[in-house]
Amino acid sequence: MTSSRSGSRRFIWLAVAIVAAIVLYTLGWNYAAQRLTSEAESALQSMAGNGDRANCENIEARGYPFRIGLFCDSVFVERRIDGFTFAAGELRSAAQIYAPRQIVAELDSPARLTAPGILPLELKWDGLRASARLTTSLPERLSLVATALSASVDAPGEIEGDVLKAGEFQLHLQPVDSDVELGIRLNSAVGGAALPGPELPPVSGVADIMMGDGIARLASRDFTLRGGTYDIRRLELAFEGGGTISVTGPLTVDQDGLIDATLDIRTGETARLMEVFAEAYPQLRSQLTALSAGLTALGPDQSLPLKIRKGVAIFGFIELGMIPPL
Repeated sequence: MTSSRSGSRRFIWLAVAIVAAIVLYTLGWNYAAQRLTSEAESALQSMAGNGDRANCENIEARGYPFRIGLFCDSVFVERRIDGFTFAAGELRSAAQIYAPRQIVAELDSPARLTAPGILPLELKWDGLRASARLTTSLPERLSLVATALSASVDAPGEIEGDVLKAGEFQLHLQPVDSDVELGIRLNSAVGGAALPGPELPPVSGVADIMMGDGIARLASRDFTLRGGTYDIRRLELAFEGGGTISVTGPLTVDQDGLIDATLDIRTGETARLMEVFAEAYPQLRSQLTALSAGLTALGPDQSLPLKIRKGVAIFGFIELGMIPPL
């Protein structure tokens, strides 16, 4: 009888302990949720001012019991000083309770983007997911992946139509000392009717670029490509049907947006590549045919310099023309 009562007491105390633990955990989760929401609202307020705006509509924390993250019905950012605006649909973010510094987020399509030097764009995607691993000061790594991405001009009365479509777009950022390593991957991209320039076959590409003093530059409210130095460690394009081109070398952009660079160009399936360019630029067909013969004679391990001086690009012995200021 005594043994039975002792067992009942242990069960009751165990039940009480479990209930107490759940209550304490719930209180802790709600405290963390309120703190997270408050800090997010403070961050949005700090981004506003001087005509700038930042809004996460109906912001709230969700994810109980095992996750915690911020949800918004829509997002909007505006920087009046340079005419940059971005608006998109619902934002969902989450971090596991046991790994709060590993954050994932999803953003719903469509989005509208305006930026200096380009027409307003409407962006659509099937899925867009971002992830970040945070440290005490800076993200250790930031990644973004978009599938079935498309960009079209959203300016009635201006040029209309698609600018670009891509099966997948990836962007990865990682601090390296004071610099930032930038990785880009693009699959099955094709230009639309609204994209200036000749028609090219679908292209896939990868890029590995080091941005000098990137941490300070990206943190600036007045970020621009101008005044920057970039080490192109790998930039490779592969055209559907054959033909590849890769680029390496240093590049700088002056305060007027003009590029200076000395780049090494290597090609694969050179004859097919030159045919792609000849179809796009028929006025250069004879020069490209001669260049193709020269590259083939040099062998697969040879390269040609692409020199850019104050925006004027010269590839081998062919002057390609002026690159507009960035």
